[in-house]
Amino acid sequence: MTEPTLAATLAELAEQISPPTVLAAEPPPGLGRLGELARWLAAAQGRWPPTEPARIRAVFLNPAVDPADRPADRAAGELAELVGVTLAPVGTAAVGMTSTGTAAVGTAPVGSAGTASVGTAAGGTVAAAVDAGLRAADAEVDAGADLLLAAAAGADVAGIALVAAATAFEPTDAVGRGLDDRAWMRTVAAVRDLVRALRRYGAYPAERLSTVDSPALGLLTGLLLRAAQRRTPVLVDGVAGCAAALLAAELAPGAVGWWQVAGVAGSPAETAVLDRLGLRPLLNLEVAAVPGYAALLAVPLVRAAARLTAGWPEPPGTAGPALAAPSDPPSDPPEPPSGMDGG
Repeated sequence: MTEPTLAATLAELAEQISPPTVLAAEPPPGLGRLGELARWLAAAQGRWPPTEPARIRAVFLNPAVDPADRPADRAAGELAELVGVTLAPVGTAAVGMTSTGTAAVGTAPVGSAGTASVGTAAGGTVAAAVDAGLRAADAEVDAGADLLLAAAAGADVAGIALVAAATAFEPTDAVGRGLDDRAWMRTVAAVRDLVRALRRYGAYPAERLSTVDSPALGLLTGLLLRAAQRRTPVLVDGVAGCAAALLAAELAPGAVGWWQVAGVAGSPAETAVLDRLGLRPLLNLEVAAVPGYAALLAVPLVRAAARLTAGWPEPPGTAGPALAAPSDPPSDPPEPPSGMDGG
């Protein structure tokens, strides 16, 4: 039996995704962004008022095999402990996976058991990374997760290129200026080379994902789509997370209502994604050291939104879609250029 292509797998998954239903047209008065967050959480849970998430799981893909090898990862562990989330390093996984990276699966509250085995794809096998993301989401939701955190390090060039190609952003504008001149020029050149290849497949998100050949983006795309299919909310963090959200939203516009962007690190690519998807970051700390920091720091906001609205009557308004589809989603595109099958 012939294995389905990546494009076919993603298309089949996208067809099974529907947006959450907003239970009130307006958020509770007087709570500002916390009220909006409570409204989002209630839509994802299908009830008002929302309840505080009881099992928060963080899937972070980091380039270091051993988190102890990187001070930034040690700091992430300390931050996770501060907000009540435990990060557990996970070894490399099954077929098609190598030790070029590991995933960390966090659990909340501290001490809860169970992890998902995921990693990075070997030989540019993006389809294997997407499958790892699907399996990671399934494992966490099956274990009772009611909120996921998603981030990945080491994929900024691929992520920026994906965003630039989708938004007609020039590479020189898409790459932030928080680099020294030589690093900035190298990054711009790498992004420009990828964008040239990607624009051939402008209407075909699966082909663009294959072209950037990024296991991190593949894993995040699979994770975001499966979480939306399983009706589980996600806090997205970092350039790679935003790029994967943009790609996943192109495949399944209804998935956007299941996500919040936890924070931005000051990248123009992140801003472009937020504008395209109609989202606002929960935090604007411009912390770029390791993707995932903002997602961890946003957890107390989610908890606070639920606690502050406990016992509140449902705000007035009628139920409706959680979020309008992103602008200009492709519909029934023609067959991709010859030589590309998306997988």
